Amino acid sequence: TTLEKLVTLEVSNETPGPFTPVSFKLVSYDIDLNRATMTWFVNGKGALSGVGKKTFATSTGAVGEPLHVLVTIQRGNDIITKEKTLIPGEVDILWEAIGSYTPPFYRGKALPGPEASIRAVAIPNIIVSGKKIETASAVYQWKLNDKFREFSNQSGFGKNTVQFVLGLFNNTEIVEVIASAFDTKGAARGKVPVQRQGVEVMLYEKHPLYGIQYERALANTVDIGVNEISFIAEPYYFSSPSREGSVSYTWEVNNNRIIKGNEKESEFIVAGAGENGNFF
Repeated sequence: TTLEKLVTLEVSNETPGPFTPVSFKLVSYDIDLNRATMTWFVNGKGALSGVGKKTFATSTGAVGEPLHVLVTIQRGNDIITKEKTLIPGEVDILWEAIGSYTPPFYRGKALPGPEASIRAVAIPNIIVSGKKIETASAVYQWKLNDKFREFSNQSGFGKNTVQFVLGLFNNTEIVEVIASAFDTKGAARGKVPVQRQGVEVMLYEKHPLYGIQYERALANTVDIGVNEISFIAEPYYFSSPSREGSVSYTWEVNNNRIIKGNEKESEFIVAGAGENGNFF
């Protein structure tokens, strides 16, 4: 027992996923392991043996399939036994930008602009003794950019959701979570990058018969023609629940600011001019 305390069995990944390489290493500052004979066993079967075999590599199996690694260290008449059991699991992290505005018929995910509010949800797949751990029964440790303290108040039992605000200086924030069974016999780790998107405003023509022409954004120059034309400004990825919401607009024609009346601020009508007009 005293000798066993002098040897540590280190593992490269305490929370491995399924079918993931994992390595083990014996470390001791009191015993010369280079002159000892090590025999490694995986789930009861011999895998490696020899003098000075301090490291061993293998792979995990399917989710919930235990990986039991045992090593015996023989040095003279002394035999030391060290063992470790890993249960592979996985956890997915889904995130959304709360209130990130996109126009109707927008395809895809609303992306986050600067200082956008982000909500992340963990969905664990942890199986212990043939039984899947319920999402609400797991313990979650969240961290942001490798710092647990960022989410100290949002981590804990059953807390599979976290919310935060994107910073001003990092283009990408790394969200990570360790989900574990209540008895700590099974755990899984997951991480996901959240990349900040630059906000932009796109202009569309509002046709009197067909409505807003979302299938084609306007270029920098448009032919006004003899009839009036109506422009609609769409603020992509602004943190606003609607186009009007908390977004304010300033329109200029020929570098002159237009003081709007009772029109919707996101809509602007230009009278017919019979020539090309520039807008920005």
